[in-house]
Amino acid sequence: MEFVRGHRPALLATVSPEGVPNVAPKGSLTVLDDERLVYADLVEGRTSRNIRARPEVAVVVMDRNGRGYQIKGRGSRDTTGTAYTYLCEAAPALRIPLPPPSAVMVIEVDEVSPLGAPVKGHG
Repeated sequence: MEFVRGHRPALLATVSPEGVPNVAPKGSLTVLDDERLVYADLVEGRTSRNIRARPEVAVVVMDRNGRGYQIKGRGSRDTTGTAYTYLCEAAPALRIPLPPPSAVMVIEVDEVSPLGAPVKGHG
């Protein structure tokens, strides 16, 4: 979880109801607690629509050397609860100027897998 707090942006993958994949950078993604991540939903665009229809997501957080984690889970929307309050209060510490989000997206973490550094010459 400390690694997630220290590396931005994260890449969030979703799938539309029609099966079309989408990847979006999420600069506000951070840790809510030991089992959940959270990020600001500023525009309620494609990623939000995908999560509402198909909540399964994958998140990749990595450093400049390609080391990091893939996190799989399920997303949901929070407009007034604990997650929303937490992210609004944490935004200044993220050093990202965020307007008040219309909602925050909460990711319930199911699985965490480490990413290794890429091997030179192999893809």
